[in-house]
Amino acid sequence: QVGMNQSDVEPVVDPYIMGERQCKLDFYRPMQMGSFNTICLPFGLASLSGTPYEGATVMRFDKARLEEVGGENHLYFDFVEVASMQAGVPYLIQPKSDVNGMVQFNTVRFTKHQGETVDAGEYADFIGTFGQTDMDEPTAYPRFMVVSENCLAEIDGGTLRGFRSYFQMKKELTNTVSLLNFKKPTTTNMEMVVDGKKVNVEKFIREGRAYIRVGETLYTITGEVVGR
Repeated sequence: QVGMNQSDVEPVVDPYIMGERQCKLDFYRPMQMGSFNTICLPFGLASLSGTPYEGATVMRFDKARLEEVGGENHLYFDFVEVASMQAGVPYLIQPKSDVNGMVQFNTVRFTKHQGETVDAGEYADFIGTFGQTDMDEPTAYPRFMVVSENCLAEIDGGTLRGFRSYFQMKKELTNTVSLLNFKKPTTTNMEMVVDGKKVNVEKFIREGRAYIRVGETLYTITGEVVGR
């Protein structure tokens, strides 16, 4: 069993040297319920079920797009809901309850040495971090982070702690309002026979793969339970 430093800045066991090691993990990344928090994990989660993040809403960055709305430029950061998390990929996560202090993952495998950059179009990247990141270093264009009430704010120096993410602009945009835009999976209502009874279910198309929700349980079309 290994742990991450409660300072939330540098890990006790450095994922850069752990390679493919599998272990139990005490992990520190405090998050607020009701808000989307940035996160970037050095290990993947095939499902949130049975983990400390069970019941959370996870969003993957799709693209940034610019539209004119009522004479204003609106920069939309589009996100799509997903049911799993890949190592090194930055996400937004909205937990079911506040996450304070350490949480324990029973079995994880470190597979990434550093956070990745999601290149999603001509306007912005979404960048994941494992260790602390110095935001005092100058860049050509501003960087943004997610703040309370799911708004964006420009980062004005300081240090971004580990296992988080931020937006890096690729060009200068003036008189522009930046907005987060969340997309739910495509949903189709349908009927199925479950235990001899007709029940209403929802069919999801998520990342090109079909799922069916019966009550609180999510299945693949082949019948595999993938989450609750």
